[in-house]
Amino acid sequence: VVVNDDGGTLGVADFPLFITPAAGGTAIPATSGVPVNLAHGDYIVSETPHSDYTASAWSGDCAANGAITLSPGIGYSCTITNDDKPGTLTLTKTVVNDDGGTLGVADFPLFITPAGGGTAIPATSGTPVTLDAGDYIVSETEDPAYAASAWGTDCAANGAITVAPGGTYTC
Repeated sequence: VVVNDDGGTLGVADFPLFITPAAGGTAIPATSGVPVNLAHGDYIVSETPHSDYTASAWSGDCAANGAITLSPGIGYSCTITNDDKPGTLTLTKTVVNDDGGTLGVADFPLFITPAGGGTAIPATSGTPVTLDAGDYIVSETEDPAYAASAWGTDCAANGAITVAPGGTYTC
């Protein structure tokens, strides 16, 4: 099972499944939902993981670690769920008061807005914000007495950024 509730786009086929004899031997490829005929005995089921997804423990007839003992003539079913991870974006504001200014970081509110439009998400300097995968524009409330630099680090100079599932970004 694959859950894409944070902007992920992978499907079941992106997580190849395998059944390996517990005593060792060659891993047998398996297709989700398709029965595999096996001799009775002990096996370990597994999958190829993706770092942008969190895998559950195995369930159904398998132990949480994927171990299963097959008896002759009985059908078994095991399930694992992969859920896409949200990304995080940390905005860091620096204020330089080298010409007599007195404003601080809190005087420049920060925002993250979906690039396609939508509600701006307030951000606190130095605090990660959890986001679905997608395109965003970061911004701040400017003060005419201060000159803002271009955005940097993971953001484009104009504040554009693409957040991937499980990605960690700083601007």
